[in-house]
Amino acid sequence: MAREKEGYRELLARLYEMFPGRLVLTREETARVLGCSVKSVQRNATIPTVKMGHLVRVPIDGLARWLAGRG
Repeated sequence: MAREKEGYRELLARLYEMFPGRLVLTREETARVLGCSVKSVQRNATIPTVKMGHLVRVPIDGLARWLAGRG
């Protein structure tokens, strides 16, 4: 079983604090969290996404895991 990356739980708690009651974020919200443009989020294929019809969302837990793995 894979171990959690260092800082994952803290990042997850912070994201849940920023977006209470949410499980997924829009690309716009993700860009705000990352401090980059929406285009950068769209072009970065390593950011975890979930497609729901024509909508693309970023799971909060996946974003926290992705951020923890970049440190």
